[in-house]
Amino acid sequence: DLEAEEVKNMNIKHLSYVVEICRCGSINKAAQNLYISQSSLSGSVKSLEEELHYQLFRRKNSGIELTEEGKLFLESAKKILAEAEKIYRVPEQFSSQRNLSVCCTYSTLLMQSFILFKKSHPAPGVQDAFKETGLIQTIRDAIAQRYRLCIFYCFQSRREYHARYAARYNMVVEPLCEGIPAVAQLSRQNPLSSRRDIRLEDLPTRRLVTYENFEYEDWLGMLGIPASANVLYIFDRGGLLDAVRKDNYMAVVMYDPQQQRELSDCVTLPITGFSDTLDVCLMRSKSYTLNAREKKFVQFCKKRFQTAHEI
Repeated sequence: DLEAEEVKNMNIKHLSYVVEICRCGSINKAAQNLYISQSSLSGSVKSLEEELHYQLFRRKNSGIELTEEGKLFLESAKKILAEAEKIYRVPEQFSSQRNLSVCCTYSTLLMQSFILFKKSHPAPGVQDAFKETGLIQTIRDAIAQRYRLCIFYCFQSRREYHARYAARYNMVVEPLCEGIPAVAQLSRQNPLSSRRDIRLEDLPTRRLVTYENFEYEDWLGMLGIPASANVLYIFDRGGLLDAVRKDNYMAVVMYDPQQQRELSDCVTLPITGFSDTLDVCLMRSKSYTLNAREKKFVQFCKKRFQTAHEI
């Protein structure tokens, strides 16, 4: 019935409101992002709390914070919103689609693999999609099925964690390439570039730049760099490279021989005292069967990674 549908739609909207408020940490900022008035957003939250019979937010002079009930609500709201988005994307999840739909973590080798594959396997009239971003957003895009294939790298000791997380959303994780070293990337103008290596214990004392869209536990935490360290956070690959090349920052990255060949003004140094390595993995919906081009693309990427790293 129409009235019930309107209530249901309002409930979904309420969920997105709460998620946005938590993301912004402010009702005022969330209202701006949602293009509604602050009073309207506050009223919607109040109505939701009345319907739920418990409080989501605790109002403080410094802003707002989630109640214990609110924290549980937020966890469920995110899952529901992700599932709702997947419902609208059902038609995109069939192998009858001929296009490539790929999101991946920052990698010159992956980007160039995509371009080379399109040249060697043309598909006239087919519109492919490719997005390069951080680990957090890559996994979110895959779970929400904004992209059918997610290719990401993570430290080997964190792979099982991501596999378990993916399984909660009916996703599977498959390795494409394993055992790739993490290296320090520096400009040749950096005084440290003449060294043979960088010691793990010295990293917290260096001018470091890293990608913003990675969980602390997935990158800096693995390297023993305190969360309080003075680190420059960058959102895109070009910005990170500019910080390294033009301002003598050091970045810890997955070794990428393709990028290294192109960056004659940079060097990569091994990190001593660090035994963990990186794996490149494919994440996809467990119920999805790759189309013919996707199967070829995955094998193409797998071969290029293994050849590049002589595995």
